[in-house]
Amino acid sequence: MKKRSKAAFERRDVKVRTILLFGAAVTAGLVVAFAFVGVFVHGLGDAPSPEDRGEIREGIRLEVHPGEEGRRLREKAAARLSGYEWVDARAGRARIPVERAMDILVQRGWPEEDSGPNGDGR
Repeated sequence: MKKRSKAAFERRDVKVRTILLFGAAVTAGLVVAFAFVGVFVHGLGDAPSPEDRGEIREGIRLEVHPGEEGRRLREKAAARLSGYEWVDARAGRARIPVERAMDILVQRGWPEEDSGPNGDGR
């Protein structure tokens, strides 16, 4: 059998100074990167809208405030679904709120297929 030497480990350890210098370099690199990104992002700011620049072009345009159009459409749809309105006053057809229509269906039941308002199934 071979006889082992006394030291079964590496005699030279990593120097603490080297580890600290590497950590400082990584930290400094991160600080510089974050500073660059911060300056870049804040330097851009908000782009002025075409109305602010006085440039309104004809044709296809992107929405400046896309949330506003959606909100207006939802409000218009909600008003239409919850209000009363004549569709055809001469024929006696009106638009009523959805809740009221459901109450009427519960009271009267679903109309027969051939019994529309004019008796012709429409």
